[in-house]
Amino acid sequence: MRIAGREENTILDTSDLERAAMDMLHSVRIGKKQIYIIWGIGSGMVKIGRSVNPHNRITQIQINCPFKLITLAIFPEISGLNEHQLQKALKHLKTESNGEWFTMGDEVIDIVNIANTGYVNQRSQKVKDYIESIESLH
Repeated sequence: MRIAGREENTILDTSDLERAAMDMLHSVRIGKKQIYIIWGIGSGMVKIGRSVNPHNRITQIQINCPFKLITLAIFPEISGLNEHQLQKALKHLKTESNGEWFTMGDEVIDIVNIANTGYVNQRSQKVKDYIESIESLH
């Protein structure tokens, strides 16, 4: 589908967006793991985890969590990018309380911004590239 803009020469081709949305829906349906980053409001911490159904998992976590949780990012695992690799790249931000909770640092904010920008099907690769650059610094 092509949508013409106000100016004669502006055209938005939504086929890439439609494909990316279908890919995300398909990955959930076939059971692909999704990486999620959630923030505990007022805690200064984020949790990085993975699940086939991150929305249900986050709801489960909220039951036992003393602070309100907000989902910051959800993106699919790809070859070379999984929950453990992301946690390893952010190990310098790990809290003492639990292995999946991290201090909200600049790198976490960068990852959240990358994971929520651009085409859905390219976000995981961009996050992977970014965490490789973090690992080379630490």
